[in-house]
Amino acid sequence: MVGGLEVKGHKMCFAWQGRLVIFTDIAVGENASRVSMMTFMSTESASGPVKKILVVDDNEIILKTVSLKLQGAGYEVFTALDGAEAVAAARKENPDLILLDIGFPPDVAGVPWDGFRVMEWFHRLDSAKKIPVIIITGSEDPKIKERATSSGAVAFFHKPIDHDVLLKVIRSVLGDPTKSA
Repeated sequence: MVGGLEVKGHKMCFAWQGRLVIFTDIAVGENASRVSMMTFMSTESASGPVKKILVVDDNEIILKTVSLKLQGAGYEVFTALDGAEAVAAARKENPDLILLDIGFPPDVAGVPWDGFRVMEWFHRLDSAKKIPVIIITGSEDPKIKERATSSGAVAFFHKPIDHDVLLKVIRSVLGDPTKSA
């Protein structure tokens, strides 16, 4: 019972005209005459459309934890487990920012992918070549950071990631320093 309304648990969510629509079947009062309630939530924030971030990592736990933190901060998040998925997602979703791991399994679908090869592919795509890339890696090799920045990465993070610092850097890169964590 919430505010005199009993939510029956019948929910349906869908997008309509750039808004998220939540349809909830509720009952009012003891005799429970049915009322249908629709809630419209804009996919735009006060500062404009919601920013989209593509997270690319072969570790599903990293994908989930980073995604949850970013979604909690108001970003729309897409994920990819390997280079081929990353290139396809970048083409389809046109993200505003990409978080990219460097280390991947040695061979995916006959192609030896790593984060540098993925970055090369992004630079070849007209729709993705100007998307800022932030590197996230478990490697401690200083040459990796040097190569990443010379390849165009705008920032570099070692795992484990400090999510609060990552969010500050993302907001800075996306030009939204006013959002709080």
